[in-house]
Amino acid sequence: MTDAACLPFRAGSWGYLDADGKVCQALPLPEGNYSLATAATAGTVLVLGGYENTLYRFVDDGSLDVLLESDEPLVAATAAGTHVYAATQNTIMEVKYKTPEVLFVNPEHHEPIISIAASTTTGLLFFSTPHQVYMVKDGIAESIIYNSGGQLRIHDDQLLVLDTERGLLYRVTQPLNKSTHHDYKTKPSLSQASLLR
Repeated sequence: MTDAACLPFRAGSWGYLDADGKVCQALPLPEGNYSLATAATAGTVLVLGGYENTLYRFVDDGSLDVLLESDEPLVAATAAGTHVYAATQNTIMEVKYKTPEVLFVNPEHHEPIISIAASTTTGLLFFSTPHQVYMVKDGIAESIIYNSGGQLRIHDDQLLVLDTERGLLYRVTQPLNKSTHHDYKTKPSLSQASLLR
């Protein structure tokens, strides 16, 4: 599936377009609401949803493998290399052998986590709230953008942010392989990013 385009879920099934534009493997899904999660690892397809708070991975035989069942709603997930991460509004976890290992807990009174992304080459993990973007290192969140947030993606080892509230798509220009040494008191601004036009 690395050279294919995923199709949106429709009528309780999932499929993809092959290189010739043909719909392949329209697979039935269990009942419930589903969404695709981002994965920086080629060929990895993660799915959030169902009636339960569940993270699935599609495997080569076309079946769904349950990676995590959470007590709280899962809002985001991503994969980078062999690592799989999931997030609730307040917690980021690495999923190891179908068991969550907590990497970060959002402090009380902070905005909810809405998106996560991870780099396959540096191993760095990022998350976003509606109005800020952070890097997580050793359980501490370092602010890298303080006046914009949104959906995160890693592409060509660059962090992209889609801020739908402000109508912006931008790339964070700070190197992803170095710590920014910021904490919640330091507030880098959107000027440290380059707008994509």
